[in-house]
Parts: sequence; C-alpha cells; structure tokens
Amino acid sequence: MSIAPSRPRLEKLLSHLFRVIDRHIALYACAVVGLNLALKLAYIGRSSLWLDEAVTIFYGQQSWRELVRFSTHDQNPPLYYLLAATWIRLFGTSEAAVRSLSTLLSATTAGAIALFARRFLDVRAAVVASLLFSASSAHLFYAQEARTYALVSLLVVTSFALFLSLLDPRPERRSAGSAKLTAVALGMVNTLLVYAHYLTVWVLGVELLFACLLARRAAPAFRLFLLSQLGVTVLLLPWLRFVIANLPVAGSYWLERPTWLDLVRLARHFAGGWQLLGAGALLFGAAVALALLARRGDEPAPEPTVLALLAAWSVLPIAADFAAAFLTPIFYPRYVLYCSIGQMLLVSYLISTAPVGDAVRSAVVLPVLLFAAARLDLHPAKLHDWRAAAAQVKELQTPRSVIVLSPSCQNMPFAYYFDPAAFRDSSATIRRLEAARVLPADRAEDVDLRALEPIDRLLLVRELTSGLDTTRLLARLGAREDELAAVRSVTGIQIREYQRRARAAESLAGAP
Repeated sequence: MSIAPSRPRLEKLLSHLFRVIDRHIALYACAVVGLNLALKLAYIGRSSLWLDEAVTIFYGQQSWRELVRFSTHDQNPPLYYLLAATWIRLFGTSEAAVRSLSTLLSATTAGAIALFARRFLDVRAAVVASLLFSASSAHLFYAQEARTYALVSLLVVTSFALFLSLLDPRPERRSAGSAKLTAVALGMVNTLLVYAHYLTVWVLGVELLFACLLARRAAPAFRLFLLSQLGVTVLLLPWLRFVIANLPVAGSYWLERPTWLDLVRLARHFAGGWQLLGAGALLFGAAVALALLARRGDEPAPEPTVLALLAAWSVLPIAADFAAAFLTPIFYPRYVLYCSIGQMLLVSYLISTAPVGDAVRSAVVLPVLLFAAARLDLHPAKLHDWRAAAAQVKELQTPRSVIVLSPSCQNMPFAYYFDPAAFRDSSATIRRLEAARVLPADRAEDVDLRALEPIDRLLLVRELTSGLDTTRLLARLGAREDELAAVRSVTGIQIREYQRRARAAESLAGAP
C-alpha cells in the first residue's frame, strides 16, 4: 500500500487547521494562556524562596511610600515592587501566592506572542512562536519567581506591537485606529518598561533605530513616535539621579566584567541546557536553510524590515548590555531574557515563510517542541533551599546554642521560614532574630558572644559562596575546626555544627 497519497491529505489537514486558528486567533491565544497557566502553576509553591524573592515579600508588606524610598537605594526600579505589594495585600505572602503574579504575567505573554505574530507575521509563526515560548525552560523558571522578569517580557512584546502598529513598513498592517492614541500608548508602555527594569532601555534604542530607518516611508508616524519618546524621557528624568547613584561598581558588586564565555552561558540559559541549545541551533539552521531555498511564486516573502527588527530585538540588547558591562557590571542572562522572545519570533517567521509545505514545517519544528517539552522541569530549584535549611536548624537548635548566618543579607529568606513573626516585623527583623540567638554576620568580628552566654554549640549556616572566616569565628567562640560535630547540606547552603570546649567557655565567661 502506497503512503504517497497520505502527504497531500496531511497537507490539507494542516492547512485547514491553520485556517481555523487564523479565524479564531483570540480563542487560540486564550488556549495558549490556559496551557501556560496549567504548566506554570502546577508546582509553583514547591521550591523554597531565595534571597531576591524574600526581598520582594519583605518590602512588599510595607507602604507604597516605603517601597519607592527603598527603590531609590536599589539597583531595581519600583514598578514591580508596587505591583507585588498590591498582589500581596490581595492574596497573601505564601510562595505560591506571591509567585502567581509572575505566572499570570508569563501566561499572558504567551497569548500576546500569538496575537503579535498573527498580526505582524502570519498564523503559522503565531503557532510556532507561542508553542516555543510555552516549552521554554527559562521562561517557566521566571514565571515561578517573584521578580520582575515576567512583567518585562509582557511589556516588551506590547511595546513592539505598538511600535509596529505605528510604524509598520506595510501600511495595511498599521493601526486602523488613531495613530495619536497608538503613539500615546507606546509612550506609556515604554515608560512602564524602564520602570520595570532599567536595562530595557536597549529596547527603546532598537525602536529608535528602526524608526529612523522608516522615517521617510512614514513621516507623520515618525513624528508621533518622536513625540511619544520625548514624553518617555520627561517621565523618566525625575528618576535618573537614582539610576546613576545605584549603578553597580566593579569590585564591590556581585557581578564582574563579562567574558565571551558569558555569551555562551547566556545562550545555554535561554535554551534551557546544552542539549536544548543544540536542538535550538539545529532549528535555527533549518529555518535559515529553508528561507534560502528558491521561493515559489505563490508564497509571500518575509518583509525585510520586519525580519531585521526581529533580528535586532534578538541580538542588539545583548550586544549593548555586553559592551556596557565593561564600564559597569550589568551583564546577566535574566536581564536580557526578553531577547529570547525576539529569537523565537525570528525563527518562527523564517520557518513560516519558507517555500515548503506544512508537513515539512511540522517535521522540522515538532521534534524540537516535543524534546523541549519533555525536558521541562515544572518545579525548578532556586539558588538556595532556605525552607530545608531553616527546618534543619530548628531540629539542631537548643536553648544554649547560637546560630551564625552568613552572609548577613540572607536573614530575609532564613527569617521567612525560621521565624515568620520576625520576617513580618520589617522594623525589627534583625533584633528579633538576635533575640532568637540568630546572628547574621559577614565577618567574625560582627558576632557579639558575651550577650549570648551561655553557649554550648555553634550552628554556622552559610551559603556555599560565603566569605566568612570560619577559623576566626571559632576562635571567638573557643572552638576549633577539628571539633566539627556534623555537616549538613541542602541546595546552596551548608550547616556546620561545632561543639564548644568547656574550658574555653569558662575562660570566656570569666573575661572582663
């Protein structure tokens, strides 16, 4: 029995499927949102909070005025903190409750990608790009994190959608409504974008570049664009002094000057692992190869300017961030995560406009999608498991033990699990921890032992990269490294238990 007739039937079936999706794109976008919610909410509270998430909750319990004041001394702008504070007041401070804001934003981004691609690319690109996003390990990770990155992704897609609505090189694809309203909306979204994360300023640079390229083809829209971005500048100027004051300084910040190896790590992070990076490279290679094939006369070619815009979205912010990091250490994959969406749209557009049938397209894309979906970790671990660490410390703690926590900034996630009342009391968290015999410390000299007598053991709780001088700390306690009683480890954290020598305890107790 010949299988040749099956391909025309498959082509007909796939073509019909895409026509149905095309007619009901809003329904398809809702289905993609639902899929993302199902994937990203399933185990949202399973992983422990890590430092940055605890910071979000800690300051999210305070007033909006206090939040804004905190942001004036932080490397992060205030928009996400303000949204999270509102969310916390509505749904509480549990891991699942706080992270669900990011989950909702990420799921909405999936639907926005489908709508964006359908309007400015085509329906096939809409399906491929939205499914690539849904199968992305990186975006799933940040959909389960109480930080700004899911918000940034949604705002970036919205910004580029408004930009093309105003300045699309194909006049028939521009906004059918008022260009002035579109320009105002673009200005508002771009303002929110920078107030969500400072390094989205590269997006504004990409849009300005392409607006200048399109100025002669759409002069009135170009003037509206310039006016909208002037409004963005005016709205950002009051905050500029805080941005400058909080720029990271090399040597005193946790990031360092990047190397070319960091670009490789970024690509691996976006892909979700080395194997998926290889699969993604094969998919991109296949897309380019298909695009270079001789084109059939009845198939539309990709619009070169839109193709270039997607390529710029994919690459230019990364290049700009990498270059700027030689002046101030700001290069890190999650800061430019939004570029991965441009990459998904670029690959999807190349594949959708390739001179091949839907069966070949499906044969190229489907294996990569299935491979990525099969490797999704629905509850990815965070940097540190403070929930498990706090539970183990409680088991080991006695009335005469002292707990040293290093570095001191980790008091927030530790307190969230160890002493929720201390965590909620933002005005006296450290004092309440010290009353529970917990000393956050960066140096041995930060530990005041006399105030905590009597002491019979030390529980040193430290993240693995802590620089605390353990030997000097033990000397102040009258213990030695060789008197280590037990070592316990959880993700990113080590708990070391030391028994104190009796004669040293007596000596310390009798000291003036």
